[in-house]
Amino acid sequence: DGRYYYSVFAVNHGAYSAPATTSISIDVTAPTSPTHFTVIASDTTVSLNWTMSEDTVSVTLVKNNDHSPRTISDGTLLIENLLVSKKELLNQEDGDYYFALFAKDSFGNISLPAYASVTVDAKPTVEKLIESGEVEHGELTITQNIETAIVDPQIGTNASSATLNIRATYRSEGTQLGVGEGAVGNILLSLPTSTWADTGTEVKIGVDGGTGTVTQTDGNTTLSNKLEVGVDGQGTVTLSGGRFTVTEMEVGDQGVFDFLAGVLHVNKFIGDLINQGGEMMIDSVTPMTVTGDYSQLQSATVTFILKETNPSLIGKADDVSQTTPLLGATGTTIISGTVKVRLDGYVPKAGDKIVFVGKTQVSSMRTSSKMNVSSGITFDLQTLDSRLSWDTSSFDTDGTISVVSSGTGAIAGRPLNYPNPFKLTDGTFIGYWLNGDMDVELRVYTTSGSEVYRREFASGTADGGKSGYNRVTLNRSELGDLPSGVYPYVLINNGSVIGKGKLGVLPN
Repeated sequence: DGRYYYSVFAVNHGAYSAPATTSISIDVTAPTSPTHFTVIASDTTVSLNWTMSEDTVSVTLVKNNDHSPRTISDGTLLIENLLVSKKELLNQEDGDYYFALFAKDSFGNISLPAYASVTVDAKPTVEKLIESGEVEHGELTITQNIETAIVDPQIGTNASSATLNIRATYRSEGTQLGVGEGAVGNILLSLPTSTWADTGTEVKIGVDGGTGTVTQTDGNTTLSNKLEVGVDGQGTVTLSGGRFTVTEMEVGDQGVFDFLAGVLHVNKFIGDLINQGGEMMIDSVTPMTVTGDYSQLQSATVTFILKETNPSLIGKADDVSQTTPLLGATGTTIISGTVKVRLDGYVPKAGDKIVFVGKTQVSSMRTSSKMNVSSGITFDLQTLDSRLSWDTSSFDTDGTISVVSSGTGAIAGRPLNYPNPFKLTDGTFIGYWLNGDMDVELRVYTTSGSEVYRREFASGTADGGKSGYNRVTLNRSELGDLPSGVYPYVLINNGSVIGKGKLGVLPN
């Protein structure tokens, strides 16, 4: 190494000319290796950073998947003559990466390598899920049955977003979706073959401030114990197809359960439940309770499966206070749409009364719930023995449907009114079941026999003279300013009384 000076003299018969001069610098010493060489993997991106020494003009980057490159030719040449001190490699596959960085000086000398390595673990696999019980980020599609339950799996962690797309059978114990601030975890079920079964103590959607979602458009979900939605983070369950079965579901302040379609079977629901268009399936062996309001829209259905063990059956007794309703809510119950009744082991007999929906469930604060049954409700009742028939006339008053003897009479059961007693400003309605279209006359009397109201319904008239359930509304506009008291009423067809009852009017 050094600088060399040269002079050239011309010689003629011993005489020397003036010299011609030149000089050159020689550098055969390798430059200093790069320092502070670091490499970080984030998803499929690998970021490399280093510091170049003063005797370096460029660097060359080499990669090897098996070991640290010893020379520039020992691996894959990624880039040479790089003039900056950082580099990003995009779209890298999963695996181990070994990097060597060689510095070059202005004389072309190559330094010893600086080494760094990293493992890219960006794309989730079933093997990783089984081994670690975690899908940190990315989407994993389950296409092969996983019959051995994965214990405490976490989907979406470390502020990353992950999705588990279930298209086969997937079993787990204690799933958590979206664990930690900024984390997002999703589960998708979209095929008839999509099956998710979790037998853990709890399934949590949204954990420690994270966000979790379950979206089911088809398939089957069975959660053996409790499901928490938005209790410890943000959570959403959207059910628009398939069947969703869970023992207990709690929807917290940051949770949403969007029941659009499909079939839901839950024994205990904590929160307000709105059935927008699905089918609520209730098994009489395990009646359903809602800690909150239950609302069922016109396009929705509730189906009661009556089995041999039926706690809502009260036989011929009239007192329903000691009987467990198949659907009970601590808040307001609003039912529109369809009510279905299916028999599975239960054999009806005349006089049986089934408490389907509880109207006066008493909470710990001693306040009674309310029930509002739409006048447009449809009953889909399973055919009984030819000697028996269903009577739904009492459904609006105490949430029951009775089994009565079939007959040729005009009316099934007896007419009932709700509320009773009532205020004229609030009004009441009288419900009754006709065995066919017929002319009906309603008369209301005082206890001394004076008629105070009369109304006639032609045969086939809706809510008055039609076959099936009829509902007649009465309030101040029909009855006038009646004094408080008891007022008997009768229903008449062809001059014969076919039903009778009493109205109790309260002071306003």
